Parts: sequence; structure tokens; C-alpha cells
Amino acid sequence: MSVFFKFKPGKKDITFNIILILFIFFIRASVMGNYLVPTGSMNPTITEGDRFISNNIAYGIRLPLTNNHIIRWGIPDRGDIIAFTSPVDKKTNLAKRVIGVPGDRIEFNNNKIYINSRLLKRKFVSENTDFYFYEEELSRNVRYTIQKMKFRSLRIDDFALTVPGNHLFVMGDNRDNSNDSRFWGFVPVENVLGKLKFCYFSMNPETNEFRINRLGKIK
Repeated sequence: MSVFFKFKPGKKDITFNIILILFIFFIRASVMGNYLVPTGSMNPTITEGDRFISNNIAYGIRLPLTNNHIIRWGIPDRGDIIAFTSPVDKKTNLAKRVIGVPGDRIEFNNNKIYINSRLLKRKFVSENTDFYFYEEELSRNVRYTIQKMKFRSLRIDDFALTVPGNHLFVMGDNRDNSNDSRFWGFVPVENVLGKLKFCYFSMNPETNEFRINRLGKIK
């Protein structure tokens, strides 16, 4: 004789499951993000095919699927690599490095960058067939590597501007191949989705080769 047990979830079980699903959705949308980087604008720091975990509560807590903050306890610092909604195309998320924060005076003079009248210092690190690599010093404690093309440098007209309140000036580390604040202006702080922290997976999009050497924290 076979005995069959049928489980009929009660209202309490259904309510608990709904609450659990909503909680998981809230965590996924507001606390931790998962981003695939499809372009090379952040080379050499971030490479095409890198996947990143972001800290979406680094600066505050947003309502899921909106740019509205429930509470905000800070804004990105200079040097942070952030994920944000493009101010040009609301359907596109980008990743760039914060160069200027509210109140900063940004100047481009003869293709050199000044922040609050201080020249961004660069120290040569290495080179390959196509690029020169430099260590850029944004502040005493913030240094990172950028790359410049050897044979075709991007020329930008000289300009000077002040970052307005609740906005950021961002740039890609691939300085000759990045569509950023130099071309379309500032990023509203409310567009910031999170701070990129950790590369958990990386695959070369051309060869489908897994790149274990890419895994780890970024700076």
C-alpha cells in the first residue's frame, strides 16, 4: 500500500515566501550589483570581459530600480571606480573613475590635467607595442595605472570648469579611448549605482579563454 503526502502551503507559508523573495530582490538591487564590462575604456585597470561585484551601499541606499535614495551617507571620493547610469543614455550603465568631486576646479591645458591648480602627476611605468603605461597620482594616497596610445594621442581643446554640487567629473583610465566627462559633462550623484570592488570572473571575449589572473580587487 502506498501512502502519499500532499503538502498544501498555508497562508503563512505563502506570505513568508513572498517576503523572502522581496528581501532577496531588495538585496540584489540595492546592496550588491553584478556588472559585465564590455568595452575597453577602463583599460588597463578593467579589461573587456571582466565581471565585477559592486558595493551598492557604499554611498547610500537606493529604492530598487530607481535613482531615488532612501538615505545617503556620502558621495564617491576621487579615485573611486563607480558604476552609474549614463547621463546621456538612461538605458546604459557605465564604469569610470571619479576625477573631480563637487567644488573641484578641473582644467585641461595642453593635454595636461589640473585639479584645483594641482597638476596630475604621471610616472612612466612600462610600454608595449601600442601603449605607454603611467602611474597617475590623483592624491597622496590614490595612485593607479593609465594608458596612452603611442602613435595617436587624443587631443582635447583646453578648458576649465568647476564641478557643480551633487555632480562628479569622471574619466576612463584608457585616456585616448574613453567617452567620458571630457565630452558629455558631469554625472549627477543620483545616477551612481555603486562602487566596483571585486572582479569575480573574467573571460577574453575574442578567445573565450578564462583569465584567472584578472580575479581580485581593483584600485
